[in-house]
Amino acid sequence: MAIRIESPSPADAPTLTHIALSAKRSWGYPERWIEHWISDLTVTSEDFENKQYFAAYVDGEICGFCSLRVGPKAELPDLWVTPTFMAKGIGSRLLSRALEEARTCGATTLQLDSDPFAESFYMRYGFVRIGEKISTLEGKDRVLPRMEKRLGSDWAIELQPKDSAPPLSLLLLADPSPDLIADYLRSGRCYRAFINGETVAALVLCQLSESEWEVKNVAVREDMQGNGLGKRMLQFAEAEVRWLRGQAVWVGTGNSSIDQLRFYQRNGFRMTEIKHDYFVDKYSDPIIENGIWCRDMIMLKKDV
Repeated sequence: MAIRIESPSPADAPTLTHIALSAKRSWGYPERWIEHWISDLTVTSEDFENKQYFAAYVDGEICGFCSLRVGPKAELPDLWVTPTFMAKGIGSRLLSRALEEARTCGATTLQLDSDPFAESFYMRYGFVRIGEKISTLEGKDRVLPRMEKRLGSDWAIELQPKDSAPPLSLLLLADPSPDLIADYLRSGRCYRAFINGETVAALVLCQLSESEWEVKNVAVREDMQGNGLGKRMLQFAEAEVRWLRGQAVWVGTGNSSIDQLRFYQRNGFRMTEIKHDYFVDKYSDPIIENGIWCRDMIMLKKDV
């Protein structure tokens, strides 16, 4: 599929509005909420005077667009893709074009307010949550992530293709059993994080039920530990589960893993279950950590 990125004209404003509304509806929001957002999602010809617009064309048809306000801190007010063209690389192409333009105009950062379901998309391209915007609708608070990417950094997260070799040496840092890793890789989703093209972290997510997922493995390269990458990968896991329409994330760690237990609880996970003798049954050699025999798996859960 050939994708062409060009600047649309003000006459295309109704088409852009239709795309934005269709994309918003694809997340399953009630129609009465969509009606509430119509004014925010409507593109007018006047908007072309204070924003730059880029549209993705396939066979002459506009199938997605984004808008950009430039300055030292550039802003991305819009990025929408027609639902039938989602997951075809169009959003990535549009975001890349906006990033390129922001750099060309001398911006040092690109910021945006993300829909909660789209947060993991932006995190794949190096955006981090820097705050939250609270939107109240029908008496309920919706948390909209405020996100930013520093334009001098080269961070990315990619889903590992099933037919490619997994980052085994990295995954073994978090789980010493190659057999168990191979088992959950067969059914799980493995992600790699890159900095300047080098793999620095990995994550494996497995689906437990229609609404629940488990972080089976999260590992950071030893020379990169202590730089917040573990927290960044965990935040990505939560956002990715939301995008996958999940409602909760589970993670398990050993009863002897004091640092990990502190880490997960600091990030909003709560101890929910104990799998007694898990490590005794699953691992042939005893695991001693922090002077403690690692026997039980402590399961922690967080609603997302």
